[in-house]
Amino acid sequence: MSFLSLRIRSGIQTENWNSIPPLVEAQIRMGNHLAGDPSLLRQLVRRAYYSVALLDLERYLNVAGLEVGDLSGISAELTQATEDWPLDRTVEWERVEALEPIYWKSKKLFLAYDFDFADPNLLEDRKPDIWKQTFEQMKVILYRFSGLADLDLLYLLGAYEQIENASSKSLKSISDLTENWASIEPGSDGHRFYYWSEMLLPGWDKFFDRWVETHAKLRAATAAVAVTRYRIDHGGKLPGSLVELVPEYLAEVPLEPRSNKSFELIQTGHGFGIGRGAPLFSVVISEP
Repeated sequence: MSFLSLRIRSGIQTENWNSIPPLVEAQIRMGNHLAGDPSLLRQLVRRAYYSVALLDLERYLNVAGLEVGDLSGISAELTQATEDWPLDRTVEWERVEALEPIYWKSKKLFLAYDFDFADPNLLEDRKPDIWKQTFEQMKVILYRFSGLADLDLLYLLGAYEQIENASSKSLKSISDLTENWASIEPGSDGHRFYYWSEMLLPGWDKFFDRWVETHAKLRAATAAVAVTRYRIDHGGKLPGSLVELVPEYLAEVPLEPRSNKSFELIQTGHGFGIGRGAPLFSVVISEP
């Protein structure tokens, strides 16, 4: 739990409602600050900032009711967070960081042991050097000699191209990619030996799935904050739909990433939620 989150919880306990919005803004802003960093680690940290901020925001809206402070800053930070979603630079960064060094290292080893099999003194001449190499290096050398490494690298490059392409278009394209991940998994083309692909590709689908889920919640939270601001200005009354919030409280009705359809305002027995079918972000309305 972050220091900001502790201060938010303290503000909730002491009912110091006006002190909380700047803290939530700061949490989201810390995530937004990492939007330009292409490294996967930084994007994982960014997602963590958003997840904690969303939990604290939901808790705050649930207990403060109409006594919440100024939410305009939170709305602005949430809007920026939902706009900075592309991951193609992160995928490209990871491809360069992981794939190219492996390729060139293996090529260097291959050239260093370009054996002349017609040489009758091959084993005697090369034996001292060979045994000094680690088992992993020998595996790479054999992998390169067999030609399987080239197939592996071509497959991996093709997979990364698909991933980069999807991650630059829309959250919907990323969601579609995860749903059809079986077509990218090593071995889907009938070949069995993919040493590097099996090492580097697994995990991307889970990361993308969590990424889409987080940004769906960010969009839902943007709408929930807009509804709360509407209620403050209209004596606690709920709007009939999210369309009524445009353009004063929302620039447009946010889309649910997986279906690419507009979020809906869902009235529940204890308040309201934002989602499609089921609430993704919920706010409790306390009885006066």
